[in-house]
Amino acid sequence: MQVFPGFRVNQEYCLNVKYKQKKEKNMFTLCFLILALIVLGITACRWGANSADGTNSPEWQQRQDWPGFH
Repeated sequence: MQVFPGFRVNQEYCLNVKYKQKKEKNMFTLCFLILALIVLGITACRWGANSADGTNSPEWQQRQDWPGFH
């Protein structure tokens, strides 16, 4: 494969570079998704709703006392 006059590039090398770039892109996407799931899990533990309250819990009374929700 000839790119410029007098400059030859090995086609296998080009295909290998493209494969590595594609592989790196897929790895980055996978790492980003795993990191996003970890962050989502941490935020759910920190700010998520607690479903352990029973049916007679004073949840609605506590919510009325929260500032900013009136």
